[in-house]
Amino acid sequence: MPTPNPRPTPFPERRPQTGGSRVLSLVPHNEVPTAWTVPEVMTHLRMSRSKVYELIRSRRLPSYTEGRSRRIPVAAVRQYMEDRMQEAS
Repeated sequence: MPTPNPRPTPFPERRPQTGGSRVLSLVPHNEVPTAWTVPEVMTHLRMSRSKVYELIRSRRLPSYTEGRSRRIPVAAVRQYMEDRMQEAS
C-alpha cells in the first residue's frame, strides 16, 4: 500500500523566480503584466543581460525606470520581435 504524501505542496503551480527578489507577485498567474523587468525580458527573449541593456541603450527596446528598477513594456518587446521577424524575411 503506497504511503500518502506527508506534506502536500502548498503552492503546486508557482512561477519560476526571475531575479534575486523574493517579493510576492500581485499579478495573477493567468494575466500578463504590462511591463517586464530586465530579468523577465532576458527569459522571454532568451538573451543575456548585456544584450538586453545594449538594446535599451541603442533605443531598439524602449524602457523606463520605476524607482531603481528598469521596466520594459510588454508591447515594446512584442514590437521588437515583430521588427526582427520583418528584418529576417
